[in-house]
Amino acid sequence: MVAAIAYLIIIVSIVWFELTRKKVLRIDFVSIFNLFFVLFYAVPGFCLNFNFDFYSGEISEYAVSKFGKSIIGSTSVLLALVISYILIVTGFYAVPNHLPQRVSIAPSPKTNNRVFIAIVAGIIISFCSIYIYSSQYGGLVNALADADMIRAGAFEPPKYAFFLRFTNACLLSSSLLFSQLFIIKFKHWRSILYFLFGISCVLSIISGLLYAGRIWMILPILFFIVNYIDCKEKLGIDFYISIAIAFFISILVLQYGDVIFLSLRGLFDNSQTFAEAIQAQSAERSTKFILAGEFEHPYISLGTALNVALTSKHDLRWFSDWIYGFLGLLPDNLIELELPDGVETYNTYYITGVAEKKFVPAGLLAGAVYSAYWLGLAITTIVYGAIGGFIHKALLTNFNKHYFIPVLYVLISFAWGFTMLVYDPTSLFWDYFATFLFILYLLNRCSRLTFKNNV
Repeated sequence: MVAAIAYLIIIVSIVWFELTRKKVLRIDFVSIFNLFFVLFYAVPGFCLNFNFDFYSGEISEYAVSKFGKSIIGSTSVLLALVISYILIVTGFYAVPNHLPQRVSIAPSPKTNNRVFIAIVAGIIISFCSIYIYSSQYGGLVNALADADMIRAGAFEPPKYAFFLRFTNACLLSSSLLFSQLFIIKFKHWRSILYFLFGISCVLSIISGLLYAGRIWMILPILFFIVNYIDCKEKLGIDFYISIAIAFFISILVLQYGDVIFLSLRGLFDNSQTFAEAIQAQSAERSTKFILAGEFEHPYISLGTALNVALTSKHDLRWFSDWIYGFLGLLPDNLIELELPDGVETYNTYYITGVAEKKFVPAGLLAGAVYSAYWLGLAITTIVYGAIGGFIHKALLTNFNKHYFIPVLYVLISFAWGFTMLVYDPTSLFWDYFATFLFILYLLNRCSRLTFKNNV
């Protein structure tokens, strides 16, 4: 109970800091970081120490059976979280203002046309990638129905797995279209823009289902909300109603997403109605609060890393995972490379005892500990904070120059915050590969990116 109180104090302190600190935008990089830090570290720490039997998920039960309940209330984990938070925030604010202010993003007269090209290209690439990827499973219906099993490694790696990383290319398209329709409110070609927006949203949902990941189902909603909040001076009652609906939908997706994924097979093969499939899968679940268990793996992984990092079981990685992460971007069928197991694989082994294909993501802090123990944690958190601080200030300097820059700000802030959940570089690059390519296109073709010598 003492540990639960300590984590509750951390949560309250972070909320107080977020509400009282000075900021230019309502929701900025630190806001996104605070959200991810609380959800994936502080909240699991509080819940598991307050009532383990009610809040524990599969991963925490594995860890407790192996290391004992001391891993849940470990003082070293609590200390690591406090130190990490302080170092990340310090690194963020320590970036000198004159460095990011040298970055200039200058839109050109052709910017709007090139942004539209990026929108259409994102939709086309996403559609084609979904078609090619799903064709190797006998079509989209089969790929959707088996998505959860594919993610768990029940199938052999497909020939065209490379295309999965491009299925979410529509994320940037939908975000840009949302800005055009609901923030800037373009007066011309609105019917076409609405049509493209609808297609991009449908493709985003399909992409999320193919990933079998609940976070990908709600990311577009979060992008839209944050972009709207940052760009609008006044927020009306209709916005708050929309927020309430979006929050309710997000909770349902997070709580029952796996039930939906596992029910798709019964739906598509006509053996069950969707309601019957949902009921059948729900009956297999316990009476636990499943939602809390969805956020626990970075917290449990940190405790595991601190337990095994200096034992004979583990060789410190010394940040080599980032090199392998870049090499992992290369298509397996084009260049044959034998890469060592990534952080997700050995993190899964330490927690479950089995190096199976259904990985347990380590999270940023555990990955840092696996790399160089406490030294790795200190270096990683300071650098992580400084990178976020530089990008935040660089984009903020150019925020009002064109409507695509706030969209980039939101997307990059979530990518930065998402690293708290996924340390493994290969997974991170895979998840945001298409988005990063389109961001580079917007910065190099839709504007002039320069670095001024004197500010």
